[in-house]
Amino acid sequence: MRDGMHANCIDIGELVGLKGEEQLSKIGFEKKILSMGYQACGALELWNYPSFFRDLIPQNLDRTNRSDRIDLAALEGMKFGSNLY
Repeated sequence: MRDGMHANCIDIGELVGLKGEEQLSKIGFEKKILSMGYQACGALELWNYPSFFRDLIPQNLDRTNRSDRIDLAALEGMKFGSNLY
């Protein structure tokens, strides 16, 4: 556990995809809503993406993981016509 973390802290990368669905169901609705009330949201923009957004595992409709990965920062660059990627 890193310094400053609470014993019940969950890395945000653990809340994405199929693994995230499992974690979120364990947390419960009340705690999820309470957490959203305490945490300030940062602007999601180029060069401000958490590392787990740069390596997402998409799922198929049958809830199986796909073999290809998604880099949301790169998609954002393509969406706005950036030639940085």
